[in-house]
Amino acid sequence: MDAKHLASSYDEWHRKVYTAYHQNLPKRFWEVYLDYFKFIGPVGKKLLDVACGPGHFLLVAKSLGYEIHGVDISPVTIKKKKKTVEGDLRVGMAEKLPYRSNQFDLVTCIGSLEHFIDQDKSLLEMRRVLKNDGKLFIYVPNLFFLAHVMYGWLYGAQPSEGGQDFSEHFYTVKGWRELIERNGFKIEKIEKFNDVFAAKRVNWLVKVFYQAFLRHILPTNLSYSFMILVRPEE
Repeated sequence: MDAKHLASSYDEWHRKVYTAYHQNLPKRFWEVYLDYFKFIGPVGKKLLDVACGPGHFLLVAKSLGYEIHGVDISPVTIKKKKKTVEGDLRVGMAEKLPYRSNQFDLVTCIGSLEHFIDQDKSLLEMRRVLKNDGKLFIYVPNLFFLAHVMYGWLYGAQPSEGGQDFSEHFYTVKGWRELIERNGFKIEKIEKFNDVFAAKRVNWLVKVFYQAFLRHILPTNLSYSFMILVRPEE
């Protein structure tokens, strides 16, 4: 899929799927995003969120005192977000970020790296705009999440999250590590994240059981997703 078609697909997704699915979840996202910042720890206050979507994360960042910048491939979501989020918001691709080099203390990419056309080039661009002493936070899904494995076993289907199967590339924890490290980053820490809030194929009863019990005992290699914190390789 080329950039033009991907942007068009996300425009349509933001008009329908994303807005309908997430418009009533701001409190839930707020709690999750605060957990992300606890994981990130102390860092400078100039932040860029790559593939920033509807802006929930940027609102949380602003409340914590960050100078916020966001970029997204979808003109539709940027136009909507400018009405509710005060910050530097731009339309652009992760593979060609519209910012100068060595600019940000913190770059974040939440649930989006798996959707980019060229993941290697996107990571190199995030490395370029990040300060040498900055941090990159990435949140990504696990190819071998227990439910994905079971779904594949039962139906022979590829994993998919949030209605974005038009552009998805999932990896295991080892696969994500290798992708990140070969693009100029040193991994500080990786932690499993087992809070399911984007899985559309799972019925509500299974989600209740999972949230109450199963998520607490899943090992890293079968976890739902990963929080990854990295620094530029010297």
